[in-house]
Amino acid sequence: MMNPNPQSSARLALHRFSLGLLVVAAVSCQVQSPPVPPPGGTGTPTGQPSPISAAPESGLYRSDRFGFQFAYPADQFVAHGETEFPPEVVAREAVQIWTIDHDRAIQAGEYEGGTEYPANVSVTVQPNPEGLSATDWIAQSDWFTDVREVQEVTVAGQQAIAFRSSGLYDMEQVLVPTPDGKNWVLITLNQVGTGESDAQYRQAYDRAIATLRFMP
Repeated sequence: MMNPNPQSSARLALHRFSLGLLVVAAVSCQVQSPPVPPPGGTGTPTGQPSPISAAPESGLYRSDRFGFQFAYPADQFVAHGETEFPPEVVAREAVQIWTIDHDRAIQAGEYEGGTEYPANVSVTVQPNPEGLSATDWIAQSDWFTDVREVQEVTVAGQQAIAFRSSGLYDMEQVLVPTPDGKNWVLITLNQVGTGESDAQYRQAYDRAIATLRFMP
């Protein structure tokens, strides 16, 4: 696995920090169980947010602070949310989504001592106080290298962009503005290039995109 370069140091710091605090402690972050649409969707961003319907195997992450929610397959994954970070991390909220097996291994200490955590799915809230466009914000951010395959999409009723970038992992990402334009919701699929793991996490990535919606 490649070593992080200076441009990806902030991303790595967030990854390690938020993974190490495996407790949903913030009042504004709530991981709940139920809703999620039935399987079978492609996860491709669409013009309207998908309705979140109840299903016994589903989970819901809800951010009251930023007014959004998304679903994930709770029979296969767990979600951990954080809102407090070291000074070098500019994110305002971060959710790490792990397979149940990876989560158990992390909590058991198998990745302590400097071992790199597995690639996973993350959902972070990034500030946009200057109201930059998506492409301008990405250009001035040190979270991304080798940005490519940029395309305009609509997610949760918002004009968003989908793109790929590189760093510690190869990443597939969707950047969605909050309705007030002051923040971004960044959904990331980190990929290691091994088919089974990447395919499993893609389920959570596609579900998060398909069910993301902003609350009034």
